[in-house]
Amino acid sequence: MWKVIIVDDEVLVRRGLASTIPWAQYGMQVAGDFSNGMKALEAMELLRPDVVITDIRMPQMDGLTLLKELRKQYPETIPVILSCHNDFEYAKEAISLGAVDYLVKTTMDDQEVDRTLSKVQAKLAERKSVDELLRQIEQSKRLERQAELRMILAGGENVGAKEPSVAVKEAHRTENECFLLLAARPWAPAHTQPLYTNCLRLEERFPEETELFCTLDAEPYMVVLLWFPSALSALEVQHKVQIWSGRLLQLFGCRREELFIGAAPPFSSISQAKPAFEQAKRGQEAYFYDEGVKTFYMIEGSAALQEASGVLFTGEDKQLWVEALVRNAVPEARALFEQLTKRWRPGVSSAAVKEMASSMIGMIRFARHKHQPSLPATAVQELQQMGKLSQVKQLVASELAVWEQEAEGSSGLNSLRPEIQKALAYIQQHLHDELKMSDVADHVHLSRSHFSALFKQAVGKTFLEYMMEQKMEWTKEQLKHTHKKIYEIASEIGFSDYKYFTRCFKEYSGMTPKDWREQHVHKSEYAVLPIREEQAL
Repeated sequence: MWKVIIVDDEVLVRRGLASTIPWAQYGMQVAGDFSNGMKALEAMELLRPDVVITDIRMPQMDGLTLLKELRKQYPETIPVILSCHNDFEYAKEAISLGAVDYLVKTTMDDQEVDRTLSKVQAKLAERKSVDELLRQIEQSKRLERQAELRMILAGGENVGAKEPSVAVKEAHRTENECFLLLAARPWAPAHTQPLYTNCLRLEERFPEETELFCTLDAEPYMVVLLWFPSALSALEVQHKVQIWSGRLLQLFGCRREELFIGAAPPFSSISQAKPAFEQAKRGQEAYFYDEGVKTFYMIEGSAALQEASGVLFTGEDKQLWVEALVRNAVPEARALFEQLTKRWRPGVSSAAVKEMASSMIGMIRFARHKHQPSLPATAVQELQQMGKLSQVKQLVASELAVWEQEAEGSSGLNSLRPEIQKALAYIQQHLHDELKMSDVADHVHLSRSHFSALFKQAVGKTFLEYMMEQKMEWTKEQLKHTHKKIYEIASEIGFSDYKYFTRCFKEYSGMTPKDWREQHVHKSEYAVLPIREEQAL
């Protein structure tokens, strides 16, 4: 139905026109009525009427002024004038401003109304034909751009050797323009059927923002190519990808785990769309994905959402985990394992999951060997190459099983008082801090002197001797398995005086840190960097 609004300062005229004219007969309906041109103009943006029937003489804004504003702001609207006999000259001016006809209030009858509304109806039909033609032209251009983008992404013959045609480029020309490409792939073949339909829905919902998009014939992907008039910062890229990931999920009407979405870093020319598409595919293919549980985890990257491992595996979590391990509390450790691994949910980056797994394994090894070595090169490589969540979880579970066997068969640590077991775990958690014996004693709720006596009796060393031993063992692991500078290692483990650190290390190991690294690093089969988020697949 075509929408009509009536503008007249006489309320009886407005209500009479709204109730007595058979609007539906002309395919029209009254969407509102207003007492002057100012109020009608304010409602135009909201109502978007097709027809405005307005009086000429009104307070605040008269009909002629309203027509002038409509002509500037809403040229597609069709005006009709209401006039009195003595307004005839005004009516002629109104027609010159675009009014299709006028109705004389004092002599208006059914025939006159029918004549005027028939004119309006014909004008609306003519406008509809023009709009439809323009829509078809624009749709033809879009189809042409989609076809060419599809050819570029498919790597058609000679496509990479030439610039895209005007059909693709005409809508995207600025000096600092950039493009951002997203590739969406449903997780199951049954969900690939609505790809083309969703392309059409995408066009309907975001016609201005998605100038270029397509589905592929050979692969079950929907590609969205976003254009921006200027370069994007890393934060802006992340924000745009987050927004569009949400839009695509809404478009497909599915859960996050049912749609893989990969994004490529921004690029400056549409001729680079093919390599960008390959990057986006590699990104979404690197999710953890287990067919059995239908879950996936996003890889980190320039445009992927990440969850920091510090949020995923908090300091409190680490303390509870290592305390359970050090105390050989097998049921408690098992329960914690299940609780912590439940956090490996959709939306968490694979790098964060792998780093958390690496930390958990490191703490298991600390509980077994009383120091925390870096993972062997084989374990590092194995963890990095894992593509399924179940594989990562199984790796941690297998390490936990080895610890569990030793814990159940060992009586040494089980014989330690709970306060000492808790103290050892607390020391490991704060090894890099300036930890005092009084801090640890307070933590386990013992007096300083009582704790000192119990600690030496249980461990066979004083608190200071044990702390220095742990720091030096940690230093050896860093010298052997990382490329950090020695002064950086000293600072990380809590030594502000480099000379004092060197002296302590020499007293403990019999040689300087530099000599120790030169003697041991070439012999180590584990000389690899520890896992970091940026190194994970």
